[in-house]
Amino acid sequence: MTEPSYSLTDLRDIVEPPPVSWWPPAPGVWLIGGLIIVWVIAIVAIMIIRYHRNAYRRQALAELESLKARFSGSASDRRLLSQLNALLKRTTLATYPREMVASLSGTGWLAFLDQTGGTVEFSSGIGKWLDRGYCLHTATPEDAELMALFSQARQWIVKHRLLALKQTAESVTPGDPESNKPREAIC
Repeated sequence: MTEPSYSLTDLRDIVEPPPVSWWPPAPGVWLIGGLIIVWVIAIVAIMIIRYHRNAYRRQALAELESLKARFSGSASDRRLLSQLNALLKRTTLATYPREMVASLSGTGWLAFLDQTGGTVEFSSGIGKWLDRGYCLHTATPEDAELMALFSQARQWIVKHRLLALKQTAESVTPGDPESNKPREAIC
């Protein structure tokens, strides 16, 4: 019997398995890919909805800039204050129910703007000019005050938030004489 030869010349190369292919991917990759697609679609849908919901804000900001351009230093024009107040009212009516907002005036209106804008500038600051603008025998605001009022109105348009309707309706009641003083009492 012959002895097997253990020489290196008789050895053969190692047989390597074929490389792992990238296709088809494992089930986990399909799952993660599907979740990423759903996530991207959801984000795009939310962005589109938010864009459409904020159309009234963009329109109000454009009209505010138009008012500001027409202002050009004519502080004696009371129509400017009236138009600014009307712009804020229309913006509010685009967001809140008409029954809750349309009848607000005076301090009730300013308190509503403060509450929804998270500020106190309307009822105890520069925003008081919105209510005084209707009074014929009061002084007119200075140019700097009007610019501050434009700035405050712009900030409110950009940052106002929708509050719980029940909470807002309880705090600012249209028929409440304290929160809705007539203009004659303020002038």
